[in-house]
Amino acid sequence: MIQGKILRNPCKGSIIKGEHNKKSIQFIDSEDIPKFLHTARGDAYIYWIFFKVLIETGLRKGEAAALKWSDINFKEKTIRVDETLDFQAADEDELFEDTKTEKSTRTISVSNGIINDLRYHASWQNQNKINLGESMYRHDLNLVLCRNDGSPMPKSSF
Repeated sequence: MIQGKILRNPCKGSIIKGEHNKKSIQFIDSEDIPKFLHTARGDAYIYWIFFKVLIETGLRKGEAAALKWSDINFKEKTIRVDETLDFQAADEDELFEDTKTEKSTRTISVSNGIINDLRYHASWQNQNKINLGESMYRHDLNLVLCRNDGSPMPKSSF
């Protein structure tokens, strides 16, 4: 050994035994999406709209969970993505953070269908606000996809 360098590779010729667990990403087949959404709708409306937004926009779940009504432009049919929800935030000051990368901050065009779904969702959410009572609803967060009281959806829900 000269200056801490090994002159030959001691691992050369060795054989690694055992199974190599390589995780692969699995996708849902496009023909199974309607069945999946139907099942989600049967479980709870909020799961249906959350997954519908994910599927139609390609957003990450943290990006979708951080969407605010001010990010939705109904007239232009766009959604602005500029932050993500930290599901493990220690306190509410750390709840929202920047997107994963600079390129993740973007404005995406969406279909008439998802715009109509979001319009319906806004009226559904407004009805929740009335039923719950204005003082019990988390207006400060202004979240699109949230619990009935306006608080963030927990990561465990998905």
